[in-house]
Amino acid sequence: MSSKGLSGSALVSSGAGRETLTLVVADNALTAEAKQDIAPGSTISITLKGADGKTGQAKFKK
Repeated sequence: MSSKGLSGSALVSSGAGRETLTLVVADNALTAEAKQDIAPGSTISITLKGADGKTGQAKFKK
């Protein structure tokens, strides 16, 4: 799947701390860089938007 036209964000939550990361297209992937290491037990919520305007979400736990 091509990453062309995709955009998105990631919300990293750890305890009371939260950081929102903007996902950017890099080759055939979306990447982001956190200000600090993501702690074990953190929750990462991803929101994606396709070129057609449709959105999707996913949630992960580290």
